[in-house]
Amino acid sequence: MPRRVVFERRKGADYESAQRAPTREIGRDTFLDVARKARPSILTTLWKVAHARSRDALVTRLDEPSSDWPPNLLEAWLEQRQELDDALLAWGTSWALTDDWILDRAGATVLAWLRAPSVFRKPRWQFGATITWAMGRAPFGFEHEGWDPSMDARVEVEAEMRQAFQGALRRYLRKREQDARAEGLRRAPGLREAPAHVRWLAHYQVAGRSMEEIARHVHRDRTTVRDAIHWMARFLGLTLRRPTTAGRPRRRATRARQTK
Repeated sequence: MPRRVVFERRKGADYESAQRAPTREIGRDTFLDVARKARPSILTTLWKVAHARSRDALVTRLDEPSSDWPPNLLEAWLEQRQELDDALLAWGTSWALTDDWILDRAGATVLAWLRAPSVFRKPRWQFGATITWAMGRAPFGFEHEGWDPSMDARVEVEAEMRQAFQGALRRYLRKREQDARAEGLRRAPGLREAPAHVRWLAHYQVAGRSMEEIARHVHRDRTTVRDAIHWMARFLGLTLRRPTTAGRPRRRATRARQTK
């Protein structure tokens, strides 16, 4: 019987458009996000790739070449794009992340950083758009007749005001949920925590942990962890590293310097 994989979405909105990303794409986003948390330097090293490119570069300003470009412009764009692709491959190789979908995501992330530097205060992945339409906010207001200290006790008025506020808030939120459903939106499952098998895969592939180490940490036998990692890698389309190598392996000397 085939396995049924369910990925919950990242923390965010309660309602979403009926158009959702495929499960595999959500899983890939989850893997990259877990990898970032396991080894933050995965994005800081990619950040260096971005900073090596000029914001005025053709690949930054122009998405795809056009047939009406003059030959010299097309040649310059292709040369810059090849340089970026080579830099991304070198980055991916250092992390044992060389599958096309990862390099495509890394490339999209680099270009997003360069095109909108003010949006990305800190390095983070540029995930594909999953929300196709937004309702917009509706103001929430609350009024109460107030407190006359010469007539009422504070504790009684405070309790009355809190009760009135909570009632108004519940009515507002209930109405907004009704509005969302009326607009054709549905409840989003929300990704509260990445599935365990994706975490195991990220820690194996990127953080350099062995399957035995992961199994001890999660109190599972090695066979269970190994089978889960291999299955999830196939599902996501990830080429597993060799057991003796890992993306950016931990160095004792580096860690020692950091603790000084």
